[in-house]
Amino acid sequence: MKEEAIRALVRIGAGRMMTAIDDYESQHETAQAEVSLAREGIRFFQSNLGRYVVGMAVEQILEARTGLETVSPQDEAAIRQLQNQIHIGRAVIRWLDGAVQRGLDMEQFLKEEQRNER
Repeated sequence: MKEEAIRALVRIGAGRMMTAIDDYESQHETAQAEVSLAREGIRFFQSNLGRYVVGMAVEQILEARTGLETVSPQDEAAIRQLQNQIHIGRAVIRWLDGAVQRGLDMEQFLKEEQRNER
């Protein structure tokens, strides 16, 4: 992989070579930041605050689902409000989980890249 990157840099010329190197370094820094964020996310999920936030999101989803079972079909405003509560609860969990998953995926990618460079 490293050899391919070098050949690509040589093909694009010296002027753009530095830009490509800078881009590579920037991407590597971004990848490292995602890995760090994943580790923080895992610690957050394990913390009291993290369990509380996720628990509240799940509770909000369950309460809104119960509300949808009993709300009048003609009460469109109430239905929208309950649906929004579900979407918000799911979004909180999805954002946190997504940050962790992206970081873990990136960590695996960086490990594979490092093995390929050896």
